[in-house]
Amino acid sequence: MRFSLVPLTALCALGCDGHGQVGVVGSSTTDDPTETSSTTTDYSYTQTFTDCALPAPETYSEIALEYPGEEFSFDSEGNFVTAVDWADTIARMTRDGVWDFVVPYQSDELAGIDIMLNGDLVIADEANGVIARVSPEGGTSILDGSILSPNSIAVSPQDIIYTTAFDELYRIDPETLDKDLLARYPGRDLDGLAFSPDFKFLWFNQDDRGDIYRMELDEEGFEVETVFVVDFNLQFNTEIDGMTTDACGNLYVVRTDGKISRYLHDGTKQHDFIRIPGAQYASAIHFGSGLGGWERDHLYMMDRFGTLFDIPVGIPGAMEPHLE
Repeated sequence: MRFSLVPLTALCALGCDGHGQVGVVGSSTTDDPTETSSTTTDYSYTQTFTDCALPAPETYSEIALEYPGEEFSFDSEGNFVTAVDWADTIARMTRDGVWDFVVPYQSDELAGIDIMLNGDLVIADEANGVIARVSPEGGTSILDGSILSPNSIAVSPQDIIYTTAFDELYRIDPETLDKDLLARYPGRDLDGLAFSPDFKFLWFNQDDRGDIYRMELDEEGFEVETVFVVDFNLQFNTEIDGMTTDACGNLYVVRTDGKISRYLHDGTKQHDFIRIPGAQYASAIHFGSGLGGWERDHLYMMDRFGTLFDIPVGIPGAMEPHLE
């Protein structure tokens, strides 16, 4: 394991001019939203922290990963957990850099991972079109095997599984195996699920176009309304990928070239809020669990070539259901 402190150059911190407000587009789950609105978004989160718009951090550290994957999470035992397709396994790492292995899992592409309330893992097996449930004690079951290119995974406080796929967003009940189609955007490769701290909203994105969506959910976890947020002018050969939220409701979006944008809870957008020049194909970001040395107010970004970047943001991440 390597651990080093590196200066962090941020393109923009709080107070930069020229960013404006998030433009939202009203839509339903059908097809493609097209009518642009200039309405400023009000997310109405309960704020419990003194400052929800801290400026960009000035340093970060690097942790070497022997087993990098495409996505990761933090479990309730203080471990970093990732699904590693090239090693055909699911692996855990302590903050001290000690690895152990949960269960073998063979796939040419494991794109998403999250954790259920009892500690079981949910895996998006993109290569085989499978959503799998994996027990850390051993054993794998298939929750669904008919989704085209499942990608990101998010688990709700009711233990309901949400997954993006190629142009579709699904909701799966792991007990009944009922599957509901929540949204379809033909021809758009959906990615990057993240709940708001109050679980009233679900964010997702369209990775190679750089579009971001926000879905309002009812008490049962079904769609009430989807708004379409026009976001990035992507540079050549880049795309957006993982997303996460902090306890204030701010949204963080990672780009594959190591740049992280932030959307404040009041709708203000800060492009390239954090820039990590050494990242090679960054694909996932999460706040720490607060367990085992993974700091709750630090943002962790993984690239696919073996580095986990530790970024002290100063605002705690939104609490995940399996950690409560």
